[in-house]
Amino acid sequence: MLELVPVHKDNWRAVRELELKAGQQTFLHTNLYSLAEAFVKPDAPEYLPLVICEDGEVVGFAMIARDPEADLHWISRFMIDAQHQGRGLGRAGMLLVLDFMKQCPSCANVHLSVSADNAVALALYASLGFVPTGEKEGEGQDIYRVHVR
Repeated sequence: MLELVPVHKDNWRAVRELELKAGQQTFLHTNLYSLAEAFVKPDAPEYLPLVICEDGEVVGFAMIARDPEADLHWISRFMIDAQHQGRGLGRAGMLLVLDFMKQCPSCANVHLSVSADNAVALALYASLGFVPTGEKEGEGQDIYRVHVR
């Protein structure tokens, strides 16, 4: 069974140890960087880091964000550990994250950014209804959006 669990003092090290496959590292910041961004960066949006667990085992990481000034909702990070890729966990995990975000009454659309070179992620996001907005985020990645309510 796949579930989302908040990052806490007993699982953050497992999140830190998750790895991407060779060639994927350029697409995302490390999970340790993401945790620092969520818990330390004072000018950051409201972040919530989440662990993706399968039958109690940490298999992935997601971080959602809400920019209160613009009232935008984001999936800032999403990854499945290299050992667990290719089993449908990316799609199932992303659906869990989207369902979680739908629980927020002000969340009508979910945004994310992705590198144009990340064909696997682009295919996944397109299959879930994400469409390009025509905008780019600060690091040059394309912004995509899906309507959730």
